[in-house]
Amino acid sequence: MSHLSTIKTKLRSRDLLMKALLELGYSTKAEGQSNNNNLSQVSSNNVTVFQKESGSIEFNWNKGDKSYELVTDLDKWQLSIPVERFLAQLTQRYALCNILESSSCEGFQVKEQTQNQEGVVELVLTRWES
Repeated sequence: MSHLSTIKTKLRSRDLLMKALLELGYSTKAEGQSNNNNLSQVSSNNVTVFQKESGSIEFNWNKGDKSYELVTDLDKWQLSIPVERFLAQLTQRYALCNILESSSCEGFQVKEQTQNQEGVVELVLTRWES
């Protein structure tokens, strides 16, 4: 018997969610969108992550919370990492994408970006004032 689990997240931007998933190597599709990942033509906020064998991972927009919820059948979870680790990696990548996008808009450039063995990311940003 199939049972869908819903996990709340603090992810609020579809574009950043899609970018983070793609950077982590996941095949994604937004509702109303072709597989070419053209983000400008999406008619819905929901995002699907495809798994190898069966099932999918859905990120459904919760209008009340104004954030995404992960919806999946945990009995059919096919990723090589547990759902908790998947969410931790996704949240970290989402935050990194958000920081890089925001800092770029403010005129900062990445001088250095490293990630250690524990997965900690360090950024050095610079901005020249004229």
